[in-house]
Amino acid sequence: MYTSALTVDSDCLEAVYNLGLTARKLKKYEEATRWFQRYNNIIHGSGEAIYQLGVVAKEKGDSEEAIAKFSQLMTMYPNDDSAAFELARVYNDLGDTSSAYQYMFEAHKTAPFNISVVSWIAMYFFQQRVYREATLFFTKATMLNPEEVKWRLFIAACQKNSGLFSDALSSYKKINYQFPDNIPCLKAIVKLCSDLGVPELKEFRDKLRRAQEIAGVSATDATDDLTLLTEPPKPKSKEKEAPSNSQAKTGPREYGVEKEYLPSGPAKRIAQVREEDERIFDDADVDLPL
Repeated sequence: MYTSALTVDSDCLEAVYNLGLTARKLKKYEEATRWFQRYNNIIHGSGEAIYQLGVVAKEKGDSEEAIAKFSQLMTMYPNDDSAAFELARVYNDLGDTSSAYQYMFEAHKTAPFNISVVSWIAMYFFQQRVYREATLFFTKATMLNPEEVKWRLFIAACQKNSGLFSDALSSYKKINYQFPDNIPCLKAIVKLCSDLGVPELKEFRDKLRRAQEIAGVSATDATDDLTLLTEPPKPKSKEKEAPSNSQAKTGPREYGVEKEYLPSGPAKRIAQVREEDERIFDDADVDLPL
């Protein structure tokens, strides 16, 4: 269909752009690059094309080129949080978590209510064992997505890891009241009851056993999701501090048919494709989620 459109109009923007999207989805990265470069030649300095060229570079493993394209996009549209978000992902893939945090913090300035950005920063602070800041961002994540139990579990884990065992137990009990069959929560309660000598230990052991039976989970399952939700991994990097306030930002217009993740606001005006759909924030992954 798109190829046919080009026979009628060789500069058909929709056809050129979506042929690039199609090639990218098929992992034909050189072909995708040619289409997006052609699109950029038709509309010189196209934010959409530059974004997609950065994504193509990232997906084919060319981090240097991806950083160059997303940095260019940030310069062109300093109010667009999508470029900062993608730069954070690239740097995190390179193992530079401090730079990743800096760019995610930039994205947060213009997307303060986006769950992807907020939860990433919360997980970063949790990994760095900065539990006070982690709690603030997990609390915000809970407000943005109140039906998601994992953010509540992390708040309680922050209390536990800070030595506030009674507060943590109270928080876990509140979670259990709302989510009575949540196994990580029940495991945490049982452990705290045992450590603190709380008389409710037997009651919650029974509840845990029943929940595991219903879920078909063995009590000796090798996957200890309680540990994953209470013990952060060793921090990878702490050499840089959070960035200072930056200038205001604004993003490019939308073009194309298929859409993928964009943090918020002006960034929604870039057409993209993303199949993972927030997979990076899986319950069982406490490493930096990018």
